[in-house]
Amino acid sequence: MPTPIVSGTYRPTNIGVSDVLTAPAPAPPYGSTLSVFDGTNPNGTWSLFVFDDAG
Repeated sequence: MPTPIVSGTYRPTNIGVSDVLTAPAPAPPYGSTLSVFDGTNPNGTWSLFVFDDAG
């Protein structure tokens, strides 16, 4: 990256509906808002899976 990553507030985004991440990522459907975690236990191990489907 030519510049450092800037700190700030970021939102999850999923553009398109046909994204399928390979293992060990969970199976779709994937949420695009943090409300998918409402009512879940936030403690434990978190994993971040990123898929770049743009040229």
